[in-house]
Amino acid sequence: LTREEVERRRKEHRAKFEVAEDVWTSIVLPRPDNPLVLLDRKREELKSLAKELDDVVARIAAIEQTESLDQVTGTKRPRE
Repeated sequence: LTREEVERRRKEHRAKFEVAEDVWTSIVLPRPDNPLVLLDRKREELKSLAKELDDVVARIAAIEQTESLDQVTGTKRPRE
């Protein structure tokens, strides 16, 4: 694309999709009462999710180990 084409497209997109300034300046985003409490809550949530991930990884490893043992011994377990 030439520089002129890029500029033309940019102007078209701006005209088509740009939000008026009075609209976006009137948007009020909520602010947390205490950002430190929110941060602590998010840290606890992260710890909880990390523990859950570790549990899932351990369960997958156990399933894979069981399947590899079944292949070695030649036994087949019915699917659950």
